[in-house]
Amino acid sequence: MVGGGVAPSARFGRPPFFSFNATGCAVIVTDSLIQCQIGAGTGRGLVWTVSVGGQVAVMNTSDTSSFQAPVLASFSGPGIRGLTSGSQVVNISGSNFGPISTPPSLISAFYSPPAKVFSAAAASPANGSSRVVFAARGCHVAIAHTLLTCLTAPGAGWGLEWSVVIDAQNSTPATTAYEPPILTAINCTTCPGPSPSSSLSPSGGDTVVLTGVNFGDAGTRFLDSVTYGPRGSGFQGRNCTVSSQHTEIMCFTSPGSGGGHSWRVTVAGQSNTENPLP
Repeated sequence: MVGGGVAPSARFGRPPFFSFNATGCAVIVTDSLIQCQIGAGTGRGLVWTVSVGGQVAVMNTSDTSSFQAPVLASFSGPGIRGLTSGSQVVNISGSNFGPISTPPSLISAFYSPPAKVFSAAAASPANGSSRVVFAARGCHVAIAHTLLTCLTAPGAGWGLEWSVVIDAQNSTPATTAYEPPILTAINCTTCPGPSPSSSLSPSGGDTVVLTGVNFGDAGTRFLDSVTYGPRGSGFQGRNCTVSSQHTEIMCFTSPGSGGGHSWRVTVAGQSNTENPLP
């Protein structure tokens, strides 16, 4: 059906929509070969349909074409060392992200820390994986083909490996991290004296509230440990839990002695710099 001096046209995509138009189609070999230029698009397994003189032919669905998969190159924005509460912008630079018109429904981004960061109890399966996986939100193409913008999810951890899926094509991984915990204040609610540094009970059992940021979700999902002592270790906080998500931890002290202790909070493998009791 190729020939007769009639200019052919072609479309391609997933049947029955054939979303993309080819341009500049021309017969290269009479009755057997057409050459076209493709426009911008995304996806794989794309089927072609050719029209010549009002006659339409759909190619065999096993003979398809694909755009190249997305490639991640670098990250910018506050979310690359983000608050554990999330909702911060991450700009992802790379290639093969598709045109501005790519529907956000075709774009998803996930990121996950190394398996060793979390205990098995912290893992919550996502996409069939037993690893902790965070799903970025609101991803869209900000600059055609080269820049995606997403918002981080609430989470914790470092070495976060990102994977972007655009129109069912997966990228190769690249990494970012959440900010480590920051400890800004320590209050002993059961100590008799004016300063916790001099009035912790040697028998333990005092209630200590640690205030700061980047402590992760409420509970113990991301909280690895709370320790204290002359160098931030030596004594273990007991029954510690994030009592107000991302900003407050409550612990009970262990039996011990001494004063001027420094406290260390470890969240998803990252620790604060030591803070002495006020």
